[in-house]
Amino acid sequence: MDEAAFERQLQHLLSHSAQPISGWVLQMALNVDEATGYPVVVSLHKATDFRRSVVIAVLTQKALDEIQLAMGASDHSTAMHQLFHEDIRSVLRKVFGLLPGLATALGKMNGEPFEDPGHYDVLISLLTPSADPDQRKRTMALRHSTSVHSDLVAALARLDAAFVHPILVKLIDGEATADTANAILRYVETLSSTPITTDDLVNNSKAARSMNFQLWTAKLVARKADRLPAGPLEDHPAFQPMRDATQFASLGKHYQNCLSSHVMRAATGQAAFYLVKDNPDLIVELVRHRFAGKTLWALQGIHTVGNRRVTPRHRKDVEDLLRLRGITELASGYDPRLSPELISLLSTDPTVDQYF
Repeated sequence: MDEAAFERQLQHLLSHSAQPISGWVLQMALNVDEATGYPVVVSLHKATDFRRSVVIAVLTQKALDEIQLAMGASDHSTAMHQLFHEDIRSVLRKVFGLLPGLATALGKMNGEPFEDPGHYDVLISLLTPSADPDQRKRTMALRHSTSVHSDLVAALARLDAAFVHPILVKLIDGEATADTANAILRYVETLSSTPITTDDLVNNSKAARSMNFQLWTAKLVARKADRLPAGPLEDHPAFQPMRDATQFASLGKHYQNCLSSHVMRAATGQAAFYLVKDNPDLIVELVRHRFAGKTLWALQGIHTVGNRRVTPRHRKDVEDLLRLRGITELASGYDPRLSPELISLLSTDPTVDQYF
């Protein structure tokens, strides 16, 4: 290239409005530039967004000899020239064969490369025709996406099949979010007597613009968790366990209290709730703690309709029943402190892990 041509290329490079290439893409382009003698770096900068996405995908997926063979070129430099100037869809057919949706996916990248070159492997894998229904769902979710980027393809490759739906995929913004969503799904499945379907997850995500895992998980638990973790009184004849989180909302309305807001505490085993069989207007709330390496259950509260005051007689009846199981009320500020009675019970036999 003579000095005048170089000056023209430099001026175009400086005046062009496209995003500059950098990172692994720049290093790859420099290597190809040197190996072929073709101005790949400048050409990438001059290219349209669509062309740039296609060229980066080709250079990432294929070796120079493979590109030369696919393009039917006499040498590497000619192959690069064809790559930058032939019809884009013709280039994709020559290099990748018949791969439905690839041109559309690359067109949705707006010229931005993936953060990780390995994600191009994932993209090709997602678009490769398959008889597997789950794979087809992932392909269709990719095709329905309004934009294609690293977070999307990485999430689609990792998400549980139940999450593969356009409404759900748009809420997942990367591998970490996908892994978290999968972990939550697996945990709630252990609390549900029925399978959690894509329809359940879509309904659970209605009107959501982003993934708020705290709220989303609580809603899913309230929708599906009808087998909450057991507490210390499952076999007690005087108490009825409240282990169906799907009923918490209706029970909260009946008792005119905030029971429905405690589904996550119940689902994680931090709290257990019981109805008193002889007095169904009462709900007993127990909390679980660890003290000196032991599991303790303590009385957090006795509640009645409308959060009214429980009569002393009814309170004493419940407390007496609980005390027979070694469960007492913690002192005020129960997180760091235990009642003297509870400490005296613990100190009797430090080797026994029992309910308190």
